[in-house]
Amino acid sequence: MTKGLTATSHTYSPVKAGDQEFVQCGIFGQTSAGQGSPSYTDLIPVGTPYKGMEESGQLDYIIGVENSDYAEWAIQDDTYDGDGLMKSQDGDNSFFCCHGTAKEAEATIFTGRISLKEMTNPD
Repeated sequence: MTKGLTATSHTYSPVKAGDQEFVQCGIFGQTSAGQGSPSYTDLIPVGTPYKGMEESGQLDYIIGVENSDYAEWAIQDDTYDGDGLMKSQDGDNSFFCCHGTAKEAEATIFTGRISLKEMTNPD
């Protein structure tokens, strides 16, 4: 944490080279009258991008979800719906889907940084 800043810009490196983390920062203004309410950044992945999904060793680290009571994102297999209407498109028996049970329900999906630069077929 950095305190006592007076400049209009500041560089902060929350992870060491080669690592990746999800980071959210907050800024608190302060004067002689006291500290103000915080302003927060979005939760974002920072650091060195993975070269592919396998590099992290954990799919749940690269993909995160924020579900609500009425909607959710989930990793499913080809038996998910029972009728076979929802299946993986690449034949690997795994896909990500969103399921909602109420009008205007919402859920959020977020991913880590993944570089597609060295992939031969990043579909």
